[in-house]
Order: sequence, then structure tokens, then C-alpha cells
Amino acid sequence: MDGRARAVAGLLAGAMACGTAQASGVATWRVGVLGGSYGYEQTFTDTAGAIGPAGTEYETTEDSSNFGILLGVGAAGERFFGDLGLELVQVPDVFGADFNRTDLLLTGGVFIGDHWTLFGGVRSAWHGKDQFGSDAGYTESGPFLGGGYSRRVGERWSLAGSVAVNFLTFKDEGGQQVDDATGAGFSFKVQANRLESPHSFFMRLQSFGGTQTQAAFEFEYQETYFQLGYQATFDILSW
Repeated sequence: MDGRARAVAGLLAGAMACGTAQASGVATWRVGVLGGSYGYEQTFTDTAGAIGPAGTEYETTEDSSNFGILLGVGAAGERFFGDLGLELVQVPDVFGADFNRTDLLLTGGVFIGDHWTLFGGVRSAWHGKDQFGSDAGYTESGPFLGGGYSRRVGERWSLAGSVAVNFLTFKDEGGQQVDDATGAGFSFKVQANRLESPHSFFMRLQSFGGTQTQAAFEFEYQETYFQLGYQATFDILSW
């Protein structure tokens, strides 16, 4: 297949490689598994002094693991590419209960030369007891922007990396916008791809956080996912 197209068929959740194009375009699908560690930090500032002295900060931290699967489809031409990805992740035993995170990402981008890419898109993420947050959950969503670099290493492998930033808004369990809350996310990924094969191995660090401010309090949180993963990417068609 088009090696450069495989590079971005699933830029944030998919295969990344490099090479010289053999065809004008390609469509792919992928499946993979991932797992790693999870960390959570929150700070509650009692601005009004409802619990204790005004301005007192109460901090809480939790550590756990995370594991899940990823799926996606992508298409790339000579200059542009697009991707749709789905990730289903479970985090066990956080504050005494398991929770699920489901991410849906729509990505589009452009090739710059033989090695660089610029991309942007939209992420929606559901948190809750079930995979789409309908039970005691909430939603974070918003646009993201990023860039990537990839190149061949020897005859059998390529290495690639990408960085992206997210701008997040929040909705509660009932789907209502949380107007007094803002958030942001960051993602960094390094991936090794076996050339002329469907196999890829990756390491990814993602961090998402937000702040809610009201007259009586301020609430801040940050969650961090460190993940190792494997995925296989297959051609659907080329043109």
C-alpha cells in the first residue's frame, strides 16, 4: 500500500509510518489493544469557607491501571488524509468503582513533504459506568490540533511521532453544557511500524484536565493515561 498513507490512516489512534507513495490513494481499517497506568488528581478550593477556613485547598489523588481496544478506518490521497477512530477503555477501582472512557475522533490533515504532517479534528469522550457515559457520566468534547513526523529506520521499520492539543468543553449526564467549566488535553505518541506488514507498536501519553469556577468554590482535576499498545492495519482498497 501507499507507505505514507499508512503513516496517517489513523494518525492519533492508527498506524504511522513513512515511505514513497506507490498509488494515488488508499483506504484502510485497523484494530488494536492497549493498556497501561492511570493517574488522577483533583483540587477543591473552598473559596467561601463553607467547609473550613476560606481559601482552603483539599487535594485528592488516585492511581490505577487502564486497558482497552481501538478500532478505526482511514483514507489518504497524495496530499490529504482523513480518519475516524474509536477507543474503548476501562479504568478499574477509582474511588472504589470502575469507570469507562469512550473516545470518538474525527481527523483530517495534510502531508508536508515526505516526513511531516499537520492535522486537526474533533474529539468526543464519554465517561461513566458504561461505555457511553449514560449512567452517572459526563462528556468532554472539542477540537484538537497537532503535527507528526515519520521516517524509515533501516529496511524493515519506520518510526513516527505525533503531538496534539485539545480544547475541551463539558456536558453533564443530562447533556447540558457546563458553562462555568473549561478544559484542555495533551497527547504525545511514538510508534514503530513493521514495513510491508500490518503490525505496529506504540507508546502514548495523554493528559486531560478541567477547571470549574463558581462563587463558592473552584474545582480542578487532571487525569493522565500512559499506554503501550499493538495494532494491525489492513487495506480496504487503493486507487
